Amino acid sequence: MPHGSEKIGEGQLLAPEDILYDPKLGVIYTGCVDGWIKRVTVNESVVEDWVNTGGRPLGLALGNSGEVYVADGFKISFIDIAQYFIQFLDIAWA
Repeated sequence: MPHGSEKIGEGQLLAPEDILYDPKLGVIYTGCVDGWIKRVTVNESVVEDWVNTGGRPLGLALGNSGEVYVADGFKISFIDIAQYFIQFLDIAWA
């Protein structure tokens, strides 16, 4: 492990797939095999179950207003952090 780095979430993150860093909030999001998106507070290394998508989150992206987009094999979810609102977007995969 590189000097100055630390392990976070060891034993708490089940097969994490993608990571997303939100510099405004100082948190890392990662999607896990059990459907949970975990939120990790960087300075404190606190791991919490944040949102369960009901699928397998494979990709994460941060929107211009701080919203989080989550893609899995069947749908894309939109999560409004400020209002804690989850919307499943109707997007068909070709």
